[in-house]
Amino acid sequence: LRMAEGTEAVQSVLYYTEAEAFVEALRTFQIKDIGTDKWETQREHVEKLNIQAVVDATNNVEESIKELLITHEKIPTLIHELIALDLWKRNVLPQILEMKFNAETSFPAYVVMFYEAILIGLLEVLLYHSECCEAAGDSLHDLLQYCQHKLVWLVAGEEDWHHISVESTSVENAKDELIKRHKKISFDVSLKCIAVVRYIGEHSKDVSLGITTRVLNTYDFPAIFAG
Repeated sequence: LRMAEGTEAVQSVLYYTEAEAFVEALRTFQIKDIGTDKWETQREHVEKLNIQAVVDATNNVEESIKELLITHEKIPTLIHELIALDLWKRNVLPQILEMKFNAETSFPAYVVMFYEAILIGLLEVLLYHSECCEAAGDSLHDLLQYCQHKLVWLVAGEEDWHHISVESTSVENAKDELIKRHKKISFDVSLKCIAVVRYIGEHSKDVSLGITTRVLNTYDFPAIFAG
């Protein structure tokens, strides 16, 4: 248990030693390794770390997950994994969609897609803090390129975003359901990218000049937001 100032005791999702072990074990995976047993184990660990980070931030208690990720220099690892998932969705998912579909086929693909939302959500929590932006280092270049791609898709999208809902739309088969879930996750991820870019911009004094240049000029985020 941890105490939030002025509140009742907050139940931790992870023991500190457990969280530290998860953070220390974080590693990068190649696209071909996504979905393997080792990758799946790390995905489960990151999901728990994300829940704990959100609990800490929401209850205004010591953000131990943030400190562990900074101490062990793992924020660039999280960004690498996010980029790898995006490449998986661009290069592997289309091939999966060409396969013969059933529920057993679609569920593993959905788990991989949803992990992207977990990672960008965790980074959103972390990059609210200037020290995390600083700890991300040069990996922010890749993250900004990722966010630019997502936001251009959001602005240029032809779908009616207000009506993207798996629950409210009937689906004919597993393939249709997976496509619809993919669109919903992509929309949610793009919204989180807005916050990520905002935080990086707000902490421009704590990152390199090259990062600020990319925010304002290379990727022209002000124009994207205005659009």
